[in-house]
Amino acid sequence: EVIFASCACEAQVDLILNFETRADEAQGNIWHGYDWTERLGCTQAAAGGAWTCKHPKNERQTITFSDARYRRMKAQIHNDAAGWDAPENAATAESEPADPSKIFGNFTHEELPATLGYKLPIGVGHAGDYNGYTVSYREYMAYDHYRKALTAYGPHTADYMVTRLVRLAAELNGGPELAPEPHDALAQADEARQAGASTALGVASSAAYDAWLAALPNDAGPAEATAEPEDITRFDAAYFSWRGGSNAADNPVVRVERLVDGTWRPYADQSGEVQTMVEFPDGMDGLLNTYRGEEEWIWTAGFEAFDALPAAIGSTPAGEYRFVVDGSIRQDGESVPYHLESQSFEVRPWDGVQVTDLRIDPGAVSFQASSKYPETYQGSPFPYVKVERKNDEVGVPFCTTCSFRPWDSSGEIVSASVTVVRSTGAVEVVPAALVDGRWTAAVELAPGDSAYVEAGAVLDEHGERNPAPSASVTA
Repeated sequence: EVIFASCACEAQVDLILNFETRADEAQGNIWHGYDWTERLGCTQAAAGGAWTCKHPKNERQTITFSDARYRRMKAQIHNDAAGWDAPENAATAESEPADPSKIFGNFTHEELPATLGYKLPIGVGHAGDYNGYTVSYREYMAYDHYRKALTAYGPHTADYMVTRLVRLAAELNGGPELAPEPHDALAQADEARQAGASTALGVASSAAYDAWLAALPNDAGPAEATAEPEDITRFDAAYFSWRGGSNAADNPVVRVERLVDGTWRPYADQSGEVQTMVEFPDGMDGLLNTYRGEEEWIWTAGFEAFDALPAAIGSTPAGEYRFVVDGSIRQDGESVPYHLESQSFEVRPWDGVQVTDLRIDPGAVSFQASSKYPETYQGSPFPYVKVERKNDEVGVPFCTTCSFRPWDSSGEIVSASVTVVRSTGAVEVVPAALVDGRWTAAVELAPGDSAYVEAGAVLDEHGERNPAPSASVTA
């Protein structure tokens, strides 16, 4: 039901969308390519006359061009490309007919029947660059730039890739076998040549690599922790630093473990949640220290705790955590493995929920509460983490450098209570409900009674809470 397709190329968006609409179960929905005219509101003065559109780079201005250029552009996008690779077209493959109706457009209008289609076809973009760029025919013909120069197989490279990926997808789903290409024999011979050349190169360079590796200087040791992590709340980060090997010998594997039912279990790793960096030697002294075996290579790992946006990413549970590191350090002329475990650190709920405007109402005590999360945190050794707003538009990420991981901007308050202290000294905790934008506890205060909101009495959807008791009100 799901298929992933990738060519070893820098796949542009038209290629991805074309594959996904040709390989799905739906019929007649093929993406032909991006058509500016559908966005720019083009109008024609008279039949056969010039066209006027909003300018694509400034839609407050207009651009006018001839009917011939307009029809040529539309043909380059929407015409069926079927037949472009017929042998009789080889001599004119890089040219274009003057008649727009004879232009081979962006893509072949061939799609899988519903019986062979997939519920979820996914085009994997930018998975490699062996074949260079694969721009659509329209982009290839419209511009002279580096993407065109790197689209190695000519104007219909994108359709060549997509059409064969679609046919291969059909074969994998029980359809006809993918037909052989006329040049398959040459391709197989070239594959054998490449395998042989790679093997020979590997054998030839192996001795040189071994000699280089043996000549690496020692690292100042031993491998050990230099700075332990501290307890944090969510919307902050914990750090662990240690002395390890040079980046020629060491590429530490770091994970964060969580203590669950008395057992340390993997929680986060370097696939995104854990970041690492190393302090490089400074200047000539650092270079000399490196080759004298006196340079300390200090590595640092960071781990952010947060409430995720979107929530499906998974927020950081409160609890006890630790860093675990495995790496290599050069000692006595050899690369020696090391294993380090940091001291444990605690992740606690954030305590920044605000309680304001506590007051006595008829038959009730009410207040307002809000849970607006911080944008970033202070003291990060990673220079990446800084407030650098990109966009102030509502709903658009405005600070891509505030943190490594994406977190929510605020939480919805879900529970609250008011603590009442009677004049007799008796204490009551009264649940509050949200009424007309205020959290309201239905309780009557007699003369001498007082009320306040206790620390931790207001919780949001992620378990964040207010940090301290509020001021009291007295009847």
